[in-house]
Amino acid sequence: MSQRRGLGWHWLAALLLVVGVGLAVAGLHAPRPAIVTLEWQTASEVGTLGFLIYRSEQADGDYTQLTPRMLPAAPDPLTGDTHTYRDTTAQAGITYFYLLEDLAADGTRTRHGPIIVAATAVRWAWLIAGAGLVLGGLGLVAWRVVGRG
Repeated sequence: MSQRRGLGWHWLAALLLVVGVGLAVAGLHAPRPAIVTLEWQTASEVGTLGFLIYRSEQADGDYTQLTPRMLPAAPDPLTGDTHTYRDTTAQAGITYFYLLEDLAADGTRTRHGPIIVAATAVRWAWLIAGAGLVLGGLGLVAWRVVGRG
């Protein structure tokens, strides 16, 4: 009976070790997430329907549309507005080129940019890696304690 109880602890220790090491490896070796916040301000948006954002990894490369649908224009087209878009698909360590495209009511599309952004890691990604190391350490400690008995 005590052997079965001890065996359960071995499984728990092994699980903590695998999960911990897996999180640590994923956090340290996988592409790290980044969030790039783009902001632009307009003085007037008369005749503007909205905006689209495009991204490339090369200035003269193929640009991919990031916005699934048009970002709306300002509520008051006479005064313009400050607009923000967060690119949550970026990866740390990569330099991106962004284009802003405004769509006019007459069908005209005007591209602005590119702007160049070097994406940096999101801080919580390192917290996940740290949690993985802690869990891995708990697994090792549990394995040693259980292995003695």
